[in-house]
Amino acid sequence: MEPIMQYRIASPADYGQLAHLYWTYASEENDSPEFDENAFTRRFHAFLKACMGVDYICWVAEEAGRIVSVVYIGMLEKMPSLSEERLRIGYVANVFTLPALRNREIAAGLMDTVQDWARTHSFETLFVLPGEKSVPFFERQAFSADNGIMGYSFRKD
Repeated sequence: MEPIMQYRIASPADYGQLAHLYWTYASEENDSPEFDENAFTRRFHAFLKACMGVDYICWVAEEAGRIVSVVYIGMLEKMPSLSEERLRIGYVANVFTLPALRNREIAAGLMDTVQDWARTHSFETLFVLPGEKSVPFFERQAFSADNGIMGYSFRKD
């Protein structure tokens, strides 16, 4: 019997696993990181303590007590309108699944949960700046490039 996948919002008790997962993600395509994993973990913990629940929320897919996939959402409150409605914009900052568990629809199920949550928590839109390899994933999740969001990038590479 295969363990049941649970989707939930991360808590401070998860920060160690989240740091290791992000280290795995960040080092996957970076051959020469500036930090070793311990130094990065300290830096990432400080980020999580400062930003989680305020500027960011992290959703996790957990199997048998182990976090196997994550979605980080940066949250931006929109300016007040002339109605009582409060709206937010969400930036999908990172989606990552452990390499050995990819192509099992774990991230898709997690992203479905995130989209349902955002829909019921006053988000007007979710947007992403996808890497070339992740465009098909986001297209399958009903993200499109024609939603009227424009941007200016300071990065010219």
